[in-house]
Amino acid sequence: MTSLCTTKAVRAYFFDNKLPDNGLICPTDEVLFPPKSEDGSIPSASLWMSEDEDSEDGIDTYSVEDLRLLENMRALGRELEDYVGSFKRPKTIV
Repeated sequence: MTSLCTTKAVRAYFFDNKLPDNGLICPTDEVLFPPKSEDGSIPSASLWMSEDEDSEDGIDTYSVEDLRLLENMRALGRELEDYVGSFKRPKTIV
């Protein structure tokens, strides 16, 4: 699940050497089950972003830079999906 808040915190850490505020909890900006596109491609941000109650479609509350950050973080997550399972600890038999 992509989060602009988390993405900005990660970017600040790596680029500005700044830790996030203590106790920061970031909401997600992605719909849990976005609709699939007909050709099977990854849907555009307008389909997978969660809607903001303050705007008509939710998307116009994000800047172009914010959408680019979210798309890049989402793409990075998709690239790492195959490797995440290899870091899980095996269950011990009791």
